[in-house]
Amino acid sequence: MNNKIAIATILLFIFLLIGYRELKAKVPKDSSGNYSGSLSPISEGEFFSLATQAGFNSLEANNFLKIAQCESSLIPGAYSSSVVEESKGLLQINLKAHPEYKGYDLFDPATNLRIAREIFENEGYKAWYNCAIKTGVL
Repeated sequence: MNNKIAIATILLFIFLLIGYRELKAKVPKDSSGNYSGSLSPISEGEFFSLATQAGFNSLEANNFLKIAQCESSLIPGAYSSSVVEESKGLLQINLKAHPEYKGYDLFDPATNLRIAREIFENEGYKAWYNCAIKTGVL
């Protein structure tokens, strides 16, 4: 009986931890704990326009629209932090994986997409592997 309680406790802890992380991804806080960025999602049309301005072709812009919907629900101020990530903005640019972008305003949609374009040129869709798989991009 004690083993069942221990297993149930561990599973509950894991569920709460994952659920908390998902909620946190929608809260626009920076690493100092200050709120920044917008909680209001941008439109698909605005995303597509900004993506093409950042250098994505039409197919890439459509694919990244799907990825951004998965990553941030198109919320520019989306922020997620854990041991392995500190991800910001529409495409959840991970500053632990890409520390060279720490000085940039990744909550700004145009900046986020411009940086995402640079990452995409070097890594392709694999930089957004989970959402690329989930959305059928990969």
